[in-house]
Amino acid sequence: MIIVDDGKNTLVRFVITEALLKISASTINVGNRLYAKYHCYFSDCLEHPEYLKDVLQELFGNGSTAVIKTIREHLAEFENQHDVRNFLFGISK
Repeated sequence: MIIVDDGKNTLVRFVITEALLKISASTINVGNRLYAKYHCYFSDCLEHPEYLKDVLQELFGNGSTAVIKTIREHLAEFENQHDVRNFLFGISK
């Protein structure tokens, strides 16, 4: 089991929310679908980036790449941290 720092969870949750707000007002839809399908919140996505990627693709199709790109750009300065790097890899593969 990976123990993740609460500060990093908060950062990832904030970046996901901000990226979604820049693209559309669908933040609530993404959050609701993420919970309905995987019983997780944005703050859980650091440990389960594949859940976020799946929901983004489901709701936005090819448009999900714009959200993922925005998330990657906002977290680029933290990419040297192992868990953030794994998160970015998980949403990008």
